[in-house]
Amino acid sequence: AQRAGTSSYGVDYPRVAQAPQSYTGGSSEGSAAHQSGSKTRPIHEIRFGRVVAAIWENRTEQGHLRYNVTIGRIYKQDEQWRETQSFGRDDLPLAIKVLDQCHTWIFAYRAQHASQSTDRS
Repeated sequence: AQRAGTSSYGVDYPRVAQAPQSYTGGSSEGSAAHQSGSKTRPIHEIRFGRVVAAIWENRTEQGHLRYNVTIGRIYKQDEQWRETQSFGRDDLPLAIKVLDQCHTWIFAYRAQHASQSTDRS
């Protein structure tokens, strides 16, 4: 169950409703949250309308990096922002676009960081 007003990505919905830079492809937090021991955060987030996706970086037991994507839809109910993983007919084109952007971003991120580390996969 989600707490009203906060997404699983740790974003307060009133800010999300304004489409902040991190949801429009403008910035990435990198993997510093993973290394600092702070609350786990996605390395990148993408938003189209009410559909939001988060890209997560995970290290396997063998030390390889893997990337997973979570996707949700935000909505307002009784003046409270909420999140669901259910999508209506009109949300599906946005979900497809968000997932395509995630795919593109992961490949670009891996290529950019391949020269910095030989264990990216």
